[in-house]
Amino acid sequence: MRLQVTMTTRRENLDKALDGLRAEIVGFTPKEDEVRRAATAMRGRMLMRRLTRLNQAYFYGLERLNDRPSGDTLRRLDALTKVDAAAVRKV
Repeated sequence: MRLQVTMTTRRENLDKALDGLRAEIVGFTPKEDEVRRAATAMRGRMLMRRLTRLNQAYFYGLERLNDRPSGDTLRRLDALTKVDAAAVRKV
């Protein structure tokens, strides 16, 4: 797993901060309602971005540039509703 973290701390606190982040990641146990709420929020934000014709054209263009079939972005957003806590724990 790869994480990118941006942290503003002094150099002498870096190891302590990284140890704390690693401990939190290891101890992370997502709850079913938290996963569902996060997936729904992400899906909603992405759908809101597609409201205008201009943004719809933009996302369609991205699909074509990435050699993905038309409507693939919407299918991916719908797949978010099928994610559960067990799937998140696997990652």
